[in-house]
Amino acid sequence: MKKGISINTIVEVLSRIINFTLTLVISRLYGPHVLGMVAYAQSVGGYIALFGDFGTNNEAIRTIAQDKNKVSKVFTFILMYRTIFFTAVLMVLFFFTYLGYVNNWIIILFVIVTFLTMLSPNSIFMGLSLFQYNGYVNLIASLTSFSLFVLFFIFFDDVIFYPISLLIGYFVSLLVGYSIYFRKIGTIERVNLNEFIRFLKTSLILGITITFARIYYDFDIIMLNMLTNNATVGLYASSFKVIQILWFLPQLYVMYALPYTSKLVKEDIDKLRSYVTKACSYVFVIIYPIFLIAFLYSGDVLLLLFGEEYKAAERVLSVLLIGFVFMSTKTIFGNLLIALKEEKILVRLSIVASFFNIFFNMILIPYISALGAAISTLLTEFGLMVLECYFIKKKINFHIPWFTFMKVCLVLIILYVILRSFSIGMWMGLPTIMISYIILLYVMKEKVMEEILQLIKRLFMR
Repeated sequence: MKKGISINTIVEVLSRIINFTLTLVISRLYGPHVLGMVAYAQSVGGYIALFGDFGTNNEAIRTIAQDKNKVSKVFTFILMYRTIFFTAVLMVLFFFTYLGYVNNWIIILFVIVTFLTMLSPNSIFMGLSLFQYNGYVNLIASLTSFSLFVLFFIFFDDVIFYPISLLIGYFVSLLVGYSIYFRKIGTIERVNLNEFIRFLKTSLILGITITFARIYYDFDIIMLNMLTNNATVGLYASSFKVIQILWFLPQLYVMYALPYTSKLVKEDIDKLRSYVTKACSYVFVIIYPIFLIAFLYSGDVLLLLFGEEYKAAERVLSVLLIGFVFMSTKTIFGNLLIALKEEKILVRLSIVASFFNIFFNMILIPYISALGAAISTLLTEFGLMVLECYFIKKKINFHIPWFTFMKVCLVLIILYVILRSFSIGMWMGLPTIMISYIILLYVMKEKVMEEILQLIKRLFMR
């Protein structure tokens, strides 16, 4: 299992870098206007994917983690639901295209790409803790898409070939994923309709939760498209893409933690309490230094990655980075609520958060544009973090590692004052932050930092 986690982590990082590089290429070649159009199409595809999943992914992971004999049955249920759903979506899409209501081929292609990604057996790999196969499938998709886009660009120089490249890449990865599944894991079973309906009912609350979570998650891009223009959406999207490349950290956590926490819920609550406390400590130590980048170097990051015209989104990125810190902390509690089968709490919180986010978007976007959307996201993430922490503490009464939190905050304040006082640039500042942060926490005998350094030492000793 540890080997699978290591392989998957490395491969996931490579996949993220490749996908992010594609975004950088598009932003520099075509500018904020086209990036905004692509980001909007991706958001539309993402919302369709929500209903194509509707909680079945997490339910599959949770079910398989507790009973591996249900692999083939669960995979059959997932394929059946998603095939029915996306067949209906494609029929509706064809109908509206025929009538002329939909004529944006980028949106149409992204919907088809979404269909292919949702047919992947990755949820089965994660439920069985075969994380390396999940990584291989994602890397194949990324490498194939990137290679094809470069090839298409040489001959055609048209952004339409971006979703075409993705479509081919995900189709190839789908073939690889099915090959692994049928050779090494399971088959497709005959469907018992009553069991299928029960599976969907169990997934329903998760689906509602995830749907409302997605509304506040990136509905900002939809509202910006409605209330502003593609160029503004592109500026916001450049900052949002930076956040997305960082999302692999909480996403990897969910991938690895959900099967494990589901087992602990069933077997050992005391061990679960200890696990949550330790997870919070690691998030404080690893994620919270992002506050410094948010306050000091957001503009430099945008300039380096996207170019001069995107530096106007500096404050947007600063706010979103702070929101990301809160979201990463919140991920621990949300994941645990799913493991505890407390989806009803998540549903209520997600519905309230969605209306809260939309309300503030409608108020702030007309006055401060993309910055208003970022502030709405930050406030939503902070509120959800506090509330989810409250409910988890109420359920299992875990200990929040306040001492670790205070040490991290003290070190960050010291570093901020020093870097701001001497006006140290990003190229000097980031290494200074990293080295000084590690040394100061080590001197303070922070246990998490000691464990991280010991782990690094063991890796190099090999």
